[in-house]
Amino acid sequence: MLAGHGSHRLESYIKSRFNTFQRLLLEKEKGGASIRNLRFTGSAIVDMGLVAKGAAEIFWEVGPHAWDYAAGVVLVLESGGAVFDGAGWWGSSIPENERSPQPLNIWKRKILAIRHIPDLPGKPGSGREIQKQLAADVLNLVEDTFYEPDAREQLQAYLDTAVALAKEVGPVFKDGFWRTGQFAAGDDFAATNKMDDETDCVTAVDCHIEKVTFSRLREIYPEHKFVGEETTAEIGNEYKVTDDPTWVVDPVDGTNNFVHHFPYTGISIGLTVNKEPALGVIYLPILDELYTAAKGLGAQLNGQSLPLFHPPALTTPTALSQCSMLSGPGVRRSESYIKPHWNTFQRLLLEKEKGGASVRNLRFTGSAASDLALVAKGVAEIYWEVGPQAWDYAAGAILVLESGGAVFDGAGWWGSNIPEDEKSLQPLNIWKRKILAIRHIPDLPGKPGSGREIQKQLAADVLNLVEDTFYEPDGSH
Repeated sequence: MLAGHGSHRLESYIKSRFNTFQRLLLEKEKGGASIRNLRFTGSAIVDMGLVAKGAAEIFWEVGPHAWDYAAGVVLVLESGGAVFDGAGWWGSSIPENERSPQPLNIWKRKILAIRHIPDLPGKPGSGREIQKQLAADVLNLVEDTFYEPDAREQLQAYLDTAVALAKEVGPVFKDGFWRTGQFAAGDDFAATNKMDDETDCVTAVDCHIEKVTFSRLREIYPEHKFVGEETTAEIGNEYKVTDDPTWVVDPVDGTNNFVHHFPYTGISIGLTVNKEPALGVIYLPILDELYTAAKGLGAQLNGQSLPLFHPPALTTPTALSQCSMLSGPGVRRSESYIKPHWNTFQRLLLEKEKGGASVRNLRFTGSAASDLALVAKGVAEIYWEVGPQAWDYAAGAILVLESGGAVFDGAGWWGSNIPEDEKSLQPLNIWKRKILAIRHIPDLPGKPGSGREIQKQLAADVLNLVEDTFYEPDGSH
């Protein structure tokens, strides 16, 4: 058997690992495995090469990074070997009858590799069964140790998956938009009002794209959670938000635009971890624009870094009157919702002398994902809206952040009883249905950090004019 003592020197790591080695070497009568030998070469890739070569039966280790054994995994598999998740069961609460070797996730930093085992004479498939049994015997003696997964590489893998899915369903989206292909006759389009709401609708394209997307994601990440606009509507909007990795998907963001052939409509695929945006893909097939972003990996449009447009220092927006602003009227038509929205819009547009902001312009595209993409791109300074749901902007929020922008809770202060000296910008909670996004603002010459301060000031200026409206948070029941 091949293994290693790892690079950590903390007592908690050393003890658990050497307790494992003792059990593996100890005589069977004392509960050990009495393995033939234990070797430390100091190189994960060498160890896996030896397993593939047949010079060692087993390699187990926790702690190496993906780059230490990614190549070795393929080497072992293609030599007829097997690889598994190396997380041990010793001392765990997993019942005996529920223990089974799990597939390897190379980003989790825990690996168990078994060499090729030929079938026993007259027993086809016995080699694979022996591999699984050896793996289970090892894991029963292995004491698990926590290692932080390779987050950056894992996020990139998630992002690659989301991009591939968006591209896969793109042709169906285009066929639905143009009523071509399977939707040419119009009979299969099936546009209907959503939950008896005349201002919102759902089509067969929405349902098809969401079904395909979640089906693929569940195959790859069965342990993840899933929140989609159409599947959530089917169960009466009842779901609970958790810290688990959660895919948040809007198969057709801007469905009204989609139905009316208005091009600001697309596919939004977001992933949250610990309830916060971790990655996002927004694909606007009709405009041929693919926006991608992941935490710490930047934001791109068709491979180009965002923002695409940087205002010259002399025209850096420092007041709302210099800003292009995006928003929307929402889908609710009751007076209690319409009045606060339009009172807010009036204040934003009104001349400064009358207490307004005199914003340069106000645009409604009808798609939250498109609006956030435009802010990340740098063609609009501000997006504010209350009422959209998590799937409308989970992907867009990380897009803005990774482009150098800022996002905040969009709950307004106009008419509130919050004292002036207690008004402060709050971080965005994508499940609260209130968002304010500010584009990247470059620092003024000779004033490091001034860009962030301008973002905060613009955000505060907006919220001072925004009249708050109550919306039931997503995932609250």
